[in-house]
Amino acid sequence: MDYLYYLGTASLVLRVVQHLRRTADLPVQFVTVVHQLNGWILRIKTASNWTDQNVENFELF
Repeated sequence: MDYLYYLGTASLVLRVVQHLRRTADLPVQFVTVVHQLNGWILRIKTASNWTDQNVENFELF
C-alpha cells in the first residue's frame, strides 16, 4: 500500500521517518522525500505483511 503525505515542516518528516525506522513491526519497502519551497512530500510504500492493526496505528500516528 502507498501513502502520500504533504507536510509543512522538516521536523514532521523526520518524526515520521524515525518512527518507521524505530518500529520493527512496520516494515517498509521504501520512503521517498521530496522538498518543495512550501513544504515536503512524503511517499511511503509499505511491505505487504502489514496487518489492519498496523495500518490503523500508523494512520493514527
